[in-house]
Amino acid sequence: MRSRWGVAGLLLLAIKVLGLKTGDLDATMGLQCFQPFRSNFVNCSWLTWESQNANATYVLHYESLKLGKLLIDHGQVHSVVAQMGQNWLVIERRDLTHGDEYSIWMEVRSANEIAVSKKLNFSLDEIVKPCLPELDHVELDCSEATVTWKNPQWFEFHNDQPLTYAIRYKASTDHEWTYETNLDQENHELYDLKPFTCYEVQVRCIPGNSEWSSSKSFCTCEAAPFGQVDVWQKGCISDRQNESCLLLWKALDPDAAQGTILDYEVIVQDHSKAVHRMNYNCCQALIPIAAQYVSIAARNSVKKTPWANLSLEKTELPGPEDITVMPTEGLGLNVTWKPSMDSQWVQPQKYVVEWRKEMVDSAGELLNWTSTPGSRTSALLRGNFSSKVPYLVRVYGLYAHGRTASDTVRAYFKEEVNATERNYIISDLEPGTTYHAWMTGSTSAGEGAASAVHHFSTSVFHWQNIVIILVVVILFTMSSLVVLVKYRRLLGLCHKVLPRWCWEKIPDPKHSGIAAEMNEESTAPAMETLIKYSTQFPEIMDIAEISEEIPEPPPPPQAGSNTMVISGYEKRVLPTQEEILNWTEQERNTSPCSGLRERET
Repeated sequence: MRSRWGVAGLLLLAIKVLGLKTGDLDATMGLQCFQPFRSNFVNCSWLTWESQNANATYVLHYESLKLGKLLIDHGQVHSVVAQMGQNWLVIERRDLTHGDEYSIWMEVRSANEIAVSKKLNFSLDEIVKPCLPELDHVELDCSEATVTWKNPQWFEFHNDQPLTYAIRYKASTDHEWTYETNLDQENHELYDLKPFTCYEVQVRCIPGNSEWSSSKSFCTCEAAPFGQVDVWQKGCISDRQNESCLLLWKALDPDAAQGTILDYEVIVQDHSKAVHRMNYNCCQALIPIAAQYVSIAARNSVKKTPWANLSLEKTELPGPEDITVMPTEGLGLNVTWKPSMDSQWVQPQKYVVEWRKEMVDSAGELLNWTSTPGSRTSALLRGNFSSKVPYLVRVYGLYAHGRTASDTVRAYFKEEVNATERNYIISDLEPGTTYHAWMTGSTSAGEGAASAVHHFSTSVFHWQNIVIILVVVILFTMSSLVVLVKYRRLLGLCHKVLPRWCWEKIPDPKHSGIAAEMNEESTAPAMETLIKYSTQFPEIMDIAEISEEIPEPPPPPQAGSNTMVISGYEKRVLPTQEEILNWTEQERNTSPCSGLRERET
């Protein structure tokens, strides 16, 4: 005993002299060992320490506890050194004895310290990892399934070691598994399964924690659907060729359908109590405009859903009031309303909130709706709402004998503005309406806090200004047309009212059309006569030039004599005496008959 204490003291002294530090003897490193089924080795693995130096050396130690008890002074410790960066080691099966119990631990050696892990005790029978069990078959029911498996190789070599099993299963669309453990037999029943749902199941052996087997899939059978179809009416089309209403409904939820929906049965009753029964696929149908009540049910291979009823009549009861629509970031539009203050108001069975885009951008785009109990006064509209797009929202109250409706409200989900802008024009506002506006800033990291809410109201008389402008434009256009049509009459009226010198042009006798015609008419016969006599008398004619004395200007009028009154018009229009004399002399000189007259004289 003294010698043993002496050896321990010398070991501690050597460690102290070398300057090494010992680690925590109780530190765990996740050490575990197992022997694969029908293999000749034992695999041991551990977790590396992040605090250790990358150049640390891992040494695996193991010893037989049975041999150590029999030969206390001759207990032998075996060691195996792992390669650099390796966190597992293999111990050959021939180095271990069947039936013995072993103790195993890890030692980590670095430049600054030596750390030793906690010891792990095991026997070879405990660490054998069984082979994977094989899933055989699955017996199905609507809500139950019996899973059967087998493991023939294990019982062939280990009849004396019974196994327990664990099973896990989940729906194909789920991510979380449901576990069942400590199963002694090779089959197990699964309860409370969803109808018309596909599942995956796996099984493994315990102890030994073998790997999970490959998945086996199975699907439960259909069941009767439950719930009611959500039905609504869009509107009616009335023309000469077609008079009908569009009936809309939503496809039944897969959980409620519990199978494949084959068709939807629609029953329509009109005012004459005539009943029309029709079958449609999803999710709209045209019904007569005279329809009064509609019932609809979904059908699968097992059964039909309960009937959903909708009255298309309009009642005289007051509808919801004070409709308010506020956008909720990341959710949708939050709609609130108040019951009517009218004494005839009656609480409806339920409310229907209907919304659609004000300007439809695609043909055939249908509206959306959601239902809420009659005791509530708000609803959250969920959907893919677009920015800068106006939506029309309306709230209906449904009764057993009809329905009421509120006024339509325009709402916006969001108006986006460029970061460089400092103002923005909001258009298409309703006159006499109160609006709430606020702003937020957004970056790549997300949207910031909202500003204070600003309230403003539009003018009530906005429409009157538009009417006045339209009337003025129409009157101006009509007056222009009248002026164009009555132009000649207006011109004649101007001739009668205004003096002649305002609208008549000053005539030019020298270049007038009448003078040109007279010259042509007088010149033509003279030329013919001249040609005739020139052929008879070819001799040269003596032409005498006759000069006329210019008359002296008349003496000035004596005082007291009657003078001609000149209005001023004559000065503008009539020629002077000098102009008349010049014209006369020119006519005589240019006329071809002047020479004939001289010869005759």
